Amino acid sequence: MKFIYRHLAPNIAKYVFSTLIITSVFLISACDTDDDHDDHDHHADVDGFLIQTLDNKEVYREFKGATSGSILVKSGESLELSVTCLDDDGNKITDFDLENQPTLKLSEYEKSIVSLEVKKDLYPYTFVASGLSNGQTSAKLELMHEGHADYTSTNRIPVTVE
Repeated sequence: MKFIYRHLAPNIAKYVFSTLIITSVFLISACDTDDDHDDHDHHADVDGFLIQTLDNKEVYREFKGATSGSILVKSGESLELSVTCLDDDGNKITDFDLENQPTLKLSEYEKSIVSLEVKKDLYPYTFVASGLSNGQTSAKLELMHEGHADYTSTNRIPVTVE
């Protein structure tokens, strides 16, 4: 028994004390660390968007999941379109903070049917839809910010090439 009190008890006490100190250091530093994500509340507050021709004719609208319209382009022709974002009330968002402005991304469409080329990825956005071959496809619209989507279209945008 004397052996236990002389040799093992001090070692166990040192082990427990060391464990408590190391755990405390990690907990204190974790609570004190600034999370750089706290400063990134600059996400696009978008509830929908509309796509228009350059003469302001509405082609497609998505607002809170409800949609209307589609993109129609003739094979061998191109159509330049603008994208305007909508706020919570369905009003056009006039501008974004230039430092935190998202960029436009169009994806997941059949590239043999249509080409969707973003011309201006700063707001208000413009892109060109070029009909390549007759058919139907649909595209996903995203507003990208710092490597992730701040906004993704609820529905895919229907595109028809005739």
